[in-house]
Amino acid sequence: MGKNMPPILFDSEDKCCGCSACYSICPVRAITMKENDAGFKYPVIDAEKCINCGSCVKVCAFQRDLKEEKTKSNNSNKIIDKAEIYGVKSKNANVLEASSSGGMFTELTDLFLKSGNAVISCIYNSENYSLEYKLYTDKSDRDKARGSKYIQAEMQDIFNKGANWLRENPEKNIIFFGTGCQTSGFQKFSEMKKISDRILFIDLICNGVPSPGLWRDYVNYLENKHNGKAGNVSFKDKRDGWMKPTVYLMMDDNEISIKPYSDWFYGEYSLRKSCFQCPYTKINRNTDITIGDFWGIDKRIPEFYNPKGVSLVIVHSEKGKKIFDQLKSHIDYIKSDEKTCLQPRLISSAAGNSDNDNFWKDYKKKGVSYCVRKYKRKSNISLFLKIKIKLRSILMKLKIIKS
Repeated sequence: MGKNMPPILFDSEDKCCGCSACYSICPVRAITMKENDAGFKYPVIDAEKCINCGSCVKVCAFQRDLKEEKTKSNNSNKIIDKAEIYGVKSKNANVLEASSSGGMFTELTDLFLKSGNAVISCIYNSENYSLEYKLYTDKSDRDKARGSKYIQAEMQDIFNKGANWLRENPEKNIIFFGTGCQTSGFQKFSEMKKISDRILFIDLICNGVPSPGLWRDYVNYLENKHNGKAGNVSFKDKRDGWMKPTVYLMMDDNEISIKPYSDWFYGEYSLRKSCFQCPYTKINRNTDITIGDFWGIDKRIPEFYNPKGVSLVIVHSEKGKKIFDQLKSHIDYIKSDEKTCLQPRLISSAAGNSDNDNFWKDYKKKGVSYCVRKYKRKSNISLFLKIKIKLRSILMKLKIIKS
């Protein structure tokens, strides 16, 4: 390979999840993350700087995992013996109220922070309308990080910041929260940096990541429409209960509905191309713990249901089991199983719809305001009922339940 012929990181956009591991591992900073016309960032190599060390190709966990998943048998979703599945609710009513579901994020971070360890997770930046990864060691930042966020996060240089913090704090550890692809990227990076044993990897049950550029344009559209300045955002306010989330943006002390944007997310219009072939939409994962909403628990384990939410927790590793055991005095929990916990993103990737290409064409040519008018949820059916219908169809195909 010649000096001016850098490695090919991906041959199509659906082969890159934007985790930034290649950017972070490059020893000469030859890679930058550049936004495409849909508002998603992809790595670009400067051929003049590249020394062809191959680290960027080696660290790409997404393509490795994608290849491995495609070669597995049809039995790849069967639960492994060491995994443990739970429904979880925080015993603290305030934590439960402030959380997207059952408060597992808060309980896990409390455990780490009280020992002087660090947390890496996403915090919304209302100044530039972006979701950004941050390393922090105090509860004030942690509280800002609570809640669901339907925007792909800006990774920036968070992987290297985590590695540097561990070097500066040799007796401490980090807990990392991210989507399956982000977590896998940081795992591979950490292995190459030989620091993975000091990190607890928590991945989220993810419906897909929407475009950061689209979100910025949508916020600008709302500011122009309402002649105001946008502030904080809530994608899952539980005032009407966990199953009926309210979505809004604060603007000059007023709540502005962001339902059109929410519709694009749940309708799978605004997702990154890699989300439609995600290798992490399964029960068995290589992280320490997986967390998410325990949808359907009101029907499957009604005695444990709480209208403020219940977290689904899947413990994969010995490290994860040790941490979960330390939490048991702070949470209410119930043992579950594979069939009881199943939901769409534990079975398959987002499927998209027939209007995906049209949505992006319209967005690029006609703008956000046109998409707000054209692309709406096509029925008044609730999100939770949609999930139940889709899940039932999947379970019937898998012959887990009868018609």
